[in-house]
Amino acid sequence: MSDHSSDPEQAIETLRAKIAGVSGVDHYEIFLRRINETEVRAKNQSLNELRDESLCEASVRLQKGGNCVVAASSDLSDLGLKELLSKARALLRGAQSGPSKRIIAPEGVPVGMEYDGCFLDVPVDEKVSRVLNMCGNIVKHSELYPKEVKATYYQRKLEEWMWTSGGRSVLTHKNMWGSISARAIFEKTEGSQGFVSSELKTQYFDLDWSGVSQKAAEGALLINESRIPKSGKFKAIMEGSVTAAFLRLLGKSLRGDQVLKGQSFLEISDLEKPLFSKAINLVDDPERSARSGYRFWDAEGGTTEKRVFVDEGRLASFAFDNSAGWGEGYSSNMQAIRPKLSAHPHPGFHSLSIVPVNNDPVDLRREMGEGLWLRNLDSLSVLQPGSGEFVASFSGGWISGGELQHGLTRIIVRGDLKSLFSKIVSIGRDMHWDAHFGAPSVLASEIEVIGL
Repeated sequence: MSDHSSDPEQAIETLRAKIAGVSGVDHYEIFLRRINETEVRAKNQSLNELRDESLCEASVRLQKGGNCVVAASSDLSDLGLKELLSKARALLRGAQSGPSKRIIAPEGVPVGMEYDGCFLDVPVDEKVSRVLNMCGNIVKHSELYPKEVKATYYQRKLEEWMWTSGGRSVLTHKNMWGSISARAIFEKTEGSQGFVSSELKTQYFDLDWSGVSQKAAEGALLINESRIPKSGKFKAIMEGSVTAAFLRLLGKSLRGDQVLKGQSFLEISDLEKPLFSKAINLVDDPERSARSGYRFWDAEGGTTEKRVFVDEGRLASFAFDNSAGWGEGYSSNMQAIRPKLSAHPHPGFHSLSIVPVNNDPVDLRREMGEGLWLRNLDSLSVLQPGSGEFVASFSGGWISGGELQHGLTRIIVRGDLKSLFSKIVSIGRDMHWDAHFGAPSVLASEIEVIGL
């Protein structure tokens, strides 16, 4: 019995041949994904974990009339592919009529077209060596000897293949990305209970191994000597990692399906309105190489392109796939993503970022003069889905005269996304990437801190 994990295109051919014998199917789509993951974890300068795994999955979507179903399997043997198709057919027979997802074969894509992301790699032993060195660097940059240090290297290689019933398209996508993180844990200097820690994470291709270690150590020491802020309204600088987390939250509200269902704080009528600060320019650029969202086609086979979602504070677009605006007059703008093969694609983002400006972090501190430095986002909770309201907890410091005065912890802020992105007055040039979302440091004219 053949296993097609090592030959995905043969798996596609096998499924195509089996689907050809199924009657009454209007359209079909075959999607395969192969993922190779490598993870190296070190603790106190000793190797703690080494993981190197591969996963290959296939999904089939079948459409008949107004019904569209999806099934997926990680068994790519002949028997596994047969059972996968049988499962999809059973789902189709049991589906109820009515508006659903739909399959549209992409046009203008030649058979066998292949897109390669940046494939950079190093041997496993070198990865281990670098992670162990990160632990040593954390100790090196610590004023106090840490109770514990941890470092992690993560790498993900992604390959995708797709075929639709139009018979014109075999699409291939390849990409590789990863991240490193460092954590320093110190026993509290005041009192005998508890520990403090700080972690810094950066995406592959932006790696500064020593810098990550140094900032993790500095952050933990800062928290160790921190105070709890009073309530009030303050200016604030948000680090890129913090801004990226809020951008990810904003991205969900920019999805066309969420807007049309009333599950976003935004409405269709908000298009072309100046909702945010003029300093905000939000762009999704799937052709930005060396990013996890780098691709020339979306999850439905449509050709992607650079798209502006916010232009100098003006809401310019929402993200749609082939189904989100179906019946509402909104067609796909090639923003379909597929987080899970067992589910239908939905609108999303490939490589969404706030456009950086030529300001150093030092420039932002000088412009602020006095206020909060939100270095780490410790927790983020949405109060009500679709409302844009949140409660977040940060750690960081207090800046006066453009200089850091002391650390702060348990900085609790309650607000909403529209107000937050309306009060950003200056943008930095440093970029932090969290998978598909990238953001620089930003200066907000006002945030409200909730006192304890």
